[in-house]
Amino acid sequence: TDADKELLKSRLERMKSAINGHVDPVHADIAFHATILEISHNRFYHQLTPIIETALKFSIRLTNKQKGALADYDAHEKIYRAIKNGNADAASRACRELIREALALVIKADKTHG
Repeated sequence: TDADKELLKSRLERMKSAINGHVDPVHADIAFHATILEISHNRFYHQLTPIIETALKFSIRLTNKQKGALADYDAHEKIYRAIKNGNADAASRACRELIREALALVIKADKTHG
């Protein structure tokens, strides 16, 4: 819905505030992803929120530390734009790109510490 898209936009704006040091970047990033689950209006996905939040809490801290930067705002904006435009294929591709990058950083961290 339009209201759902506005909610996701507000979460994206919160991520931008985090980049500028105004809010916790990990919580802002998690809120963006949790909102996607919420606005799907899929009860199964919504039930996964606590699990996803816990996984993201650890992975975001690790990936941000590994790359020496906060979340990739542009990558998240790409996801938002695809959802806003109703382009499920583009949203899926953008999500997979973000996941691939995170996975590569986790593997790199494991090799560094393993």
